[in-house]
Amino acid sequence: MKIAIIGTGISALSSAFYLDKNISIDMYDIEDRLGGHTDTHSIKLRNKEIRVDTGFIVCNDRNYNNFLNILDECSVNLNISDMSYSLSTDDKTWCSKDFFRPSHYLSIFFLPNLLNLRILIKNFIFKIEK
Repeated sequence: MKIAIIGTGISALSSAFYLDKNISIDMYDIEDRLGGHTDTHSIKLRNKEIRVDTGFIVCNDRNYNNFLNILDECSVNLNISDMSYSLSTDDKTWCSKDFFRPSHYLSIFFLPNLLNLRILIKNFIFKIEK
């Protein structure tokens, strides 16, 4: 039996992974790589290459238990991480542990910090574009 799978994102890759090993599978994607919207981009900044991951940013057993099963079957090691965010420029660094805490959404005192972060990000992007 032959099967064609359109796309190479996580849904397509997991489908191919779990199909019977005796089935011939052809995968087609508009991109020349696997992964769908998940990708690592290389950005040159001040003669340095910075690698930025996009798409997949969180891996937890509550939302991704099927994906974790695939990683387990492939003997992929995982590292525990916290949900944090940081941004650095020449003269400023901003970071937050537990940035996505529910209390941040409810706290009026967090709003000024969020506005300052928006200004910092805008300046950071402007410097990259120069």
